[in-house]
Amino acid sequence: MESQIVEYKESWRDEYLKWICGFANAQGGKILIGVNGDKGTSDFPKDSQRIPKEISESVRRTYDAIALNPRLTIKELAERLGISDRTIKKHIAFLKEVGLIERVGGKTHGHWEVIPQK
Repeated sequence: MESQIVEYKESWRDEYLKWICGFANAQGGKILIGVNGDKGTSDFPKDSQRIPKEISESVRRTYDAIALNPRLTIKELAERLGISDRTIKKHIAFLKEVGLIERVGGKTHGHWEVIPQK
């Protein structure tokens, strides 16, 4: 149930960054993306036309960079995209979770594999 510290949003919008700042300046809170507040259900697409339109441009750029060069390291991705290693790790975790990429091989000699859509 929504409250002063919990918000449900069906899809991501960059304007929610202001809400996050508001939570940070107050007592904290959560924004649950992909959840229909009326039904309490998740409508977040697990894998649609590659990356859902609701996903931030930053995640999309990470995905595109991996698709172009699957051997890029996290550090190389971060440098190329101008974002932190930690952010790249979050993007990769998301992309793996929705089934768009997977890691083949180890950290040193492995590579990313873009998973074909069914």
